[in-house]
Amino acid sequence: MRNRAAVTALLGIALVAGCTTNAEDSPQPRTPSSTASSSGNPITETELRPVHIPYRDGLGAVWPETAAQAICQALSTEEWTELLGGPVTRSVANYQAGAACAVGTDKAKLTLLMTSTPIARLHGTSTSVAGHSARIAIHNERTAAEAAVELLPTTQPRPVLSATVVADRLPGLDNLLRRALAGLLPHLLPDGPTTPTPDAAGRLTLPPTAPVPTARLSDLPVPAQVLTLCITLVKNTSPTPPASAVEAIADDGATCRWSAPEPVSASLLSGPGSTKPMTEIAGHPANVSPGKITVTLDDRALLVLYRPTTEPDTLRTWATRILAALGDL
Repeated sequence: MRNRAAVTALLGIALVAGCTTNAEDSPQPRTPSSTASSSGNPITETELRPVHIPYRDGLGAVWPETAAQAICQALSTEEWTELLGGPVTRSVANYQAGAACAVGTDKAKLTLLMTSTPIARLHGTSTSVAGHSARIAIHNERTAAEAAVELLPTTQPRPVLSATVVADRLPGLDNLLRRALAGLLPHLLPDGPTTPTPDAAGRLTLPPTAPVPTARLSDLPVPAQVLTLCITLVKNTSPTPPASAVEAIADDGATCRWSAPEPVSASLLSGPGSTKPMTEIAGHPANVSPGKITVTLDDRALLVLYRPTTEPDTLRTWATRILAALGDL
């Protein structure tokens, strides 16, 4: 997938009725195609985990699972309960389209999904929600309403929050949707620096120090992942490459590479690790092949280290040093 955590982001919200009704006398609510619920039930659901995004605009540039975790935890359980009108449960639901935050009551389920659809794609009425430009479309006042909100209109491309409320004969869905958005939006833009901005080709200028090393590497916005990875790689590789040779690329994953004085690269990828790791490096499952080591950092992230002209023992020592330098990141 091409930079699924690109600076543009879309959050899909779907409220799905959770109460039991008679299918013969209860109409099936329409589910707009832009939402997570259009993919049916989630493939899996996972619990919340601590997440820290140290950038004000970071939500638009992190991996979908990180965004889902952050959105779910942007409000406390008590705040979600007040917004949705009843006790809630929260989890991350994994759909074919990506990870989503799921907040449910006994009558409804709120699903928040990262995608890349701009608000212009929603055929609705232009309005404003909590000071943000938005569009809202009412498909049926008791079964479905949809909204799209510009999160950061000054950022290009623009991060967008998309919201859909779906229920079974629940009146005032548009008001519920507005209330949920108005309560959530102020918590999605915390204080902090702005995310490093790549050029049109996805490349970044390498700074002298790694940016904001206060979050898990896989939870950082992709441009910050790249710079953190590059700084770590350069400082822990000998011979050291000239600065002009280092490429920091925020495109398909996060990649740092150079070709002189020898070819070296490292990529951070989103995805599960190998089911049959060959060995262990610095406490992480790893697969080793000539010139290449693939390390499973956790159940969401892979680090691929490539140094084709290096002997196996030296390659392993180098990989151990890189992982130690990254630490808990």
